[in-house]
Order: sequence, then structure tokens, then C-alpha cells
Amino acid sequence: MGWVLTGKGMVVRNPETLHIDNTPFTRFGLIGEPDSYDNDIEGKRTGCTVLWFVAIGAVGIEIRRTLKKRDVIEVTASVRACELGKERDDNLIAYVVTSFQRLEKGPSTYQGES
Repeated sequence: MGWVLTGKGMVVRNPETLHIDNTPFTRFGLIGEPDSYDNDIEGKRTGCTVLWFVAIGAVGIEIRRTLKKRDVIEVTASVRACELGKERDDNLIAYVVTSFQRLEKGPSTYQGES
């Protein structure tokens, strides 16, 4: 038994591959309210919450290969407690992606030749 989380949000930066105890995983953050992330009010960024997800195996490889910053996606993830490795004795909650779908491609950063 466990919790399953389904959410929709904007990828806040390009997914990255990390390793813990020689196990590769892909990590990325989603923000549910992209307007609050992009909005500057009097030179100050408004508060927003980024939820960080991890993906392992084929799902992680596909996320790393296809997703980019500012893509809008829908994810399904299981909520798990996990250890951070042998040298650390603290635990955390991980949102482990089981499936995802890109709903909207983010804007391209390529400006072309002048």
C-alpha cells in the first residue's frame, strides 16, 4: 500500500542524472503555477513551491532524453520513504515517477542565425 500522486506542472530546469551508491536516477522539479515563477513584482520574485521528482530505469532515461525546461507535463508518482545512502542516516520522502506525458513543449531557446 502507499500513496500515488498525480500532478501537472512546468519543468523548472532541464532534468539531470545523478547517482547514489552507483544507482543512476533522473531528478527534475515541477511548479504548479508557472505564472508565479515567471512573475517579478517590483524586482522581487513571488513565492512559489517546486516539487522535486525522481525517476529510475527506463522512465528516467526517457525523461532525461525528452523533457526540457518549461515543458508542461503530467506525472504519476508513488510516494516513498528512502535512504540517502550508507554515509547518511537521514531519510526523506521521494516522489518516484511511474509515468509521465508531455502536454506542452516549452519555448525553444534557439535564436537562429542573424
